[in-house]
Amino acid sequence: ILEHANQLLHKMEKNEYRVYTEISSKMNQMNSTLAKLKGSIQSQVKNTKKQIVSDASFSNNLMIVTIIVALLLSIIVSYFITKNITSSISDFRSGLLSFFSYLNKESNSIHNIQINTKDEFGQMADDINKNIEKIQENLKRDNALISEAEQVANTIKSGHLNARILTSSNNEE
Repeated sequence: ILEHANQLLHKMEKNEYRVYTEISSKMNQMNSTLAKLKGSIQSQVKNTKKQIVSDASFSNNLMIVTIIVALLLSIIVSYFITKNITSSISDFRSGLLSFFSYLNKESNSIHNIQINTKDEFGQMADDINKNIEKIQENLKRDNALISEAEQVANTIKSGHLNARILTSSNNEE
């Protein structure tokens, strides 16, 4: 019985050793697979980090280019707006100086303010041009009245007391 028990024990030890060897082999295979998986995951993480850095760099570059383009467009638009305003002011000034020159009898003609825009400068120019035309017409009437008054005064001076001024003016003074 003892011998039989020893044989059984020996068989059991052999089986245990075989099972231990198989388990150990399987564990080694699992460790090797886990090491490969770990290496693969680390490689993917490293590649993902590189891609994120690359994408962030591209986004930064794109943002910088967009800001530069926006600034350039703003500068160009500002230049043209400023040029338009400056030109309108210059034309407005030239028209007013022409009108004042006419009023001061430094010139016989008036040049209208030439601003052909639909903005506030164009509206002011149209209003002033209309008023200049009215003033010019009134001055012509006043000059005609003065001329007729001088003729009537000369006629009366010659002794013809029945001469009358027939021309009228819009100016009540």
